[in-house]
Amino acid sequence: DYLAGAGFTESILYEFTGERELQQFSVNPEEAPRLENPMNPETACLVPRVLIKYISSVAENLRNFDSVRIFGIAKSFRKKEGNVTERKDLILALSQKGTSGEEEFYRLKGALDILFESLRISDYWYDDKIDNQLHLSDYQLFHPYRLAEIKIGDEKIGIVGEIHPSVLKNIKAKTRITSAEIDFERLWQYARTEAEYRPLGKYPSIIRDIALIA
Repeated sequence: DYLAGAGFTESILYEFTGERELQQFSVNPEEAPRLENPMNPETACLVPRVLIKYISSVAENLRNFDSVRIFGIAKSFRKKEGNVTERKDLILALSQKGTSGEEEFYRLKGALDILFESLRISDYWYDDKIDNQLHLSDYQLFHPYRLAEIKIGDEKIGIVGEIHPSVLKNIKAKTRITSAEIDFERLWQYARTEAEYRPLGKYPSIIRDIALIA
């Protein structure tokens, strides 16, 4: 509801992918769990990073719309030491034709501010000092100098930034795309932890008091 009020549309996307799409995003296909009986090559794997589905969706919708703002909660699946791990993410993505795209980062940051404040999370901030970690796979989809970590206190819960130009070229996007990827379970834990409740008043307020003298 908060994000819809900020102009975003909820998008529910398939959590399946194929090697062609993974290669477009430079994601190692070995990280993606494979299905035993896939319907077709494009849905042969569970998506190891659901962010790529939302980036693709924005690029496709820009062919028919001048402005796209979507969000969704979906799962990513990764192979790790012979097991499949699941992670639920909140994804936001936006883009607009006819602009340089530079201001979209701040529009998305503003939407995140509304979300955190609506959830009564006060100790959030954006850390852009991550130069020593840019080699990690979590950051490779983003522009190296146009991203920031989303933190609550000292804990990182997500990333916000522009998608890397090489990725935009691979998916034939005509304009910049900005996105945020947030660990939904951690966000939900903080939202529940920081919520404060007050008991109902023992003596309810009186809205109207009429005194008559006869």
